[in-house]
Amino acid sequence: MMARRRSSLAVAAASENRLRFLQELRARLVAAIEEVTCVRDLEPLVRRADVVSQEIDDILALQPSGSPADVIAARRAQRRAAGQVVAIDHSVDRGTKLHG
Repeated sequence: MMARRRSSLAVAAASENRLRFLQELRARLVAAIEEVTCVRDLEPLVRRADVVSQEIDDILALQPSGSPADVIAARRAQRRAAGQVVAIDHSVDRGTKLHG
């Protein structure tokens, strides 16, 4: 007996990666929209595809972009803009400062 191949949507859902799952779902919705034969079915599919696309955009907006150094610099700039003190030497806070 051959094992049944899992769909890419099922694999994405099993990965527990929400972005990957939503991207696969959007691809499925677009394929369904392209193959729709009844106008009545078109509107709900388009509406759902729009919601899924917005969720993807929201997730991508939250993810840091650039190199790790760029991400750190951006966070530091945000703290400075908010008036927070940005310490260069964290050893005092950590209790690891040995000298001076």
